[in-house]
Amino acid sequence: INAENQVLKGESDILADRVKNYVNIAKESEKKMKRIQQELEDTKNHCQDMEDLSKHNLDMKNKFHCENKKLKKVMEEIELQVIKENEKINAENQVLKGESDILADRVKNYVNIAKESEKKMKRIQQELEDTKNHCQDMEDLSKHNLDMKNKFHCENKKLKKVMEEIELQVIKENEKINAENQV
Repeated sequence: INAENQVLKGESDILADRVKNYVNIAKESEKKMKRIQQELEDTKNHCQDMEDLSKHNLDMKNKFHCENKKLKKVMEEIELQVIKENEKINAENQVLKGESDILADRVKNYVNIAKESEKKMKRIQQELEDTKNHCQDMEDLSKHNLDMKNKFHCENKKLKKVMEEIELQVIKENEKINAENQV
């Protein structure tokens, strides 16, 4: 009986050590799962930020599109003003052929107006070009953000799979411990 008790005590100590090891493995697995869950949550939050930024970029693109329409309308109005001024000049030239000094002053003024209008048109055209370039930049950024969102979505799937594998490992280890405890 003493010999059997010694053998049983040795087996009991071995089983206790195994249980202790399995408990430690389960605790480590639980810590890993919590870290992975936090990483998954952080990734979800980052994806939401990227989606919000993409929406903002789309809003900005739409805003610049509207501003481009307004600038184009202003350019058309300036062109009409220049045409009207030129028509006025022509009409007055016909009437005021004899008054060349007065006509010369008026022509000079109209030329200055036309030059100013042309400068304004060039500035507006440059602003229009700059706006188009900015819209393209926003569109490129939106595409980049969408790519990043897809990338994080794939990483989330991988993390979820790793979590499931760890959970299965913990369940198997617990079943092993229970089976050994039954024995």
